[in-house]
Amino acid sequence: MGDNGFESNSSSKRLTLHLMFIETNFEITFTCVIFTIAFFGVFGNLAAIGKIIYDPKYHTPTFAVIGQLALADFLSVTCVIFGRMTNILQVWSFFVFIWNVAVFSSYFHVCLLSGVRYLITVYPLQSRQHLTVTAVCLCSLTIWISCSVPGAVFYILTILNGTY
Repeated sequence: MGDNGFESNSSSKRLTLHLMFIETNFEITFTCVIFTIAFFGVFGNLAAIGKIIYDPKYHTPTFAVIGQLALADFLSVTCVIFGRMTNILQVWSFFVFIWNVAVFSSYFHVCLLSGVRYLITVYPLQSRQHLTVTAVCLCSLTIWISCSVPGAVFYILTILNGTY
């Protein structure tokens, strides 16, 4: 056992908890803030996804993008917390790929939301005809597939450099 009561053997091939920010008061505070943000991020995004899925009033293109953004943010927050607070990167290096795809997808879903809101504001009549929930879901699928390209590049670079 380490000084903090958690497993500190870096050669372990099991998934263990490593709280990296526990040496100074600032790092302890920073860790508490990160856990608080992650807590609200995980449960807030899950609540948003659930509300959008189960309430027919929210089955519109804008809320479809918001739900997809909430899913991408949920995965990003989960990956960041697991990546920073455990040794999952040493145990399972493919997690780097999943992490990067989730983060890039989150970024580009914000851009998709901006584009959808622009189209609805500037072209309200044409957007009602062409901008459907199905079209937005296909755009989201394209974002996920497109984000796998830089995710794969970063994964390969990470493996070649041996840095996780």
